[in-house]
Amino acid sequence: MNQSLTVMEKVEQDKMENPQAWIQDNILNSLQGKQWRSNYLQRLGIKQEQEKENTSKEFQLNYVIRTNEDVRNNYIQKLMNNKLMQQQKKHQTLTIFDWDDTLLCTTFLGGYGFVDLPIDVLEQLTALNESASRLLEKASQVGDVFIITNAAQGWVEYSSKLYMNKVFQVIFDKKIVVISARHGYEDMFPGDCGKWKIEAFKDIRSKYENDVFTNLICLGDSNIEIDAAHVLAKEFTVALIKTIKFRECPKPEELVRQLDLVSDKFEQIYTTFKSLTIRLEKKASGS
Repeated sequence: MNQSLTVMEKVEQDKMENPQAWIQDNILNSLQGKQWRSNYLQRLGIKQEQEKENTSKEFQLNYVIRTNEDVRNNYIQKLMNNKLMQQQKKHQTLTIFDWDDTLLCTTFLGGYGFVDLPIDVLEQLTALNESASRLLEKASQVGDVFIITNAAQGWVEYSSKLYMNKVFQVIFDKKIVVISARHGYEDMFPGDCGKWKIEAFKDIRSKYENDVFTNLICLGDSNIEIDAAHVLAKEFTVALIKTIKFRECPKPEELVRQLDLVSDKFEQIYTTFKSLTIRLEKKASGS
């Protein structure tokens, strides 16, 4: 965590010199990824899915057991029954979070310029602070936790300290590793923020044994981190992958409900012996 504190000292220095410019620069770095994703899908000829609005304020987890995972799941089950269980081999769990619009409602805050927020927004951030910290704590109880962002180095620490001080403290206390994929790979892959995340995810593999049964959980609002998680899963001999897709550009109260729902179901997600593809969707009106 000493390295994290060093980052914070640099962040505080930049903030004091020109706080508005620092926030705008780092937020633009983060949000540019959303535009890149849209352009990338267009180049591939894929129509980006539009998330339909409705009057419901409730969310549900939409579990999808991927059909192309069936053979793999059966294989893993046999390994567990015939080998891993008998030999009592250890296992490892990795939980990877995105930051912007997954733990912090960054796009929403951008509508206010990130500063001089009205009282009602500050109250909503208080609730978000509780919900996000609760989920991070739950994840840290079952394994190692990472926050991998395409924003600039220092943004997670700075924005959590500014808007969600309890989350900032949890990151410190639980030794959650914060990684700026932009910082590590922008020079190598200019403009390709999808590649930044893939490489940052792959870097994690070197810290773990690849032949140990691995439970990989990934949460984010973008397909970029979901795709990166699948790339990482292939680096392990035997892995279950559980991806949780949040809605894009949430309002703070929407993000609170999503985080709370995942927190309530986290143990079930963690212990489920299948690879899962999960989407957070609004319930249809009247359902």
